[in-house]
Amino acid sequence: HSSIPEEMVPVVFRITVDRKLRSVIFADIENQSYDKKEGEILFSMNTAFRIGGVEQSHNEGRWFEVELTAVDENDPDLRRATDCIKPENNGM
Repeated sequence: HSSIPEEMVPVVFRITVDRKLRSVIFADIENQSYDKKEGEILFSMNTAFRIGGVEQSHNEGRWFEVELTAVDENDPDLRRATDCIKPENNGM
């Protein structure tokens, strides 16, 4: 039993990456990890993900599982979102 404060909720991410997407850059850093039991993957800061779903755990409902899928710059939804944001940043 962990000592997570009541107002905080643990989240587990399940990430799917299509290795054919050239612009999705990631590296397996398990060998460099402090905790060798964790399978750690490092993603480039500009990696975008589509949220596939969010489910509450069936074990006491204390954590959530979020399904993510990496998308590349050719993804139509990502392009629409980026196009909506660009005009707001013209003055920066």
